[in-house]
Amino acid sequence: VSVTPEALVAAAPDVIIITSEGLRALGGTAGLLAIPGFAETPAGRNGHILDYPEGDFLTFGPRIADSLEALIAGLQSELGDS
Repeated sequence: VSVTPEALVAAAPDVIIITSEGLRALGGTAGLLAIPGFAETPAGRNGHILDYPEGDFLTFGPRIADSLEALIAGLQSELGDS
């Protein structure tokens, strides 16, 4: 699914979640934020970008519970315990 920069900005995500492999392929956080729209989101402006190995969430295996706990902890860290 393709998303336009305008749609991304309008969605206004507080956190961007991406695979570690995808983030590396883009050249890290700077590469992600260089893509039109990302830097203009609240997540981009505040540096709230979480990356996890793609195997943690794109496959359902015995580590899924640990992966979800890591995601929850990451979101709490970025957004606070609200």
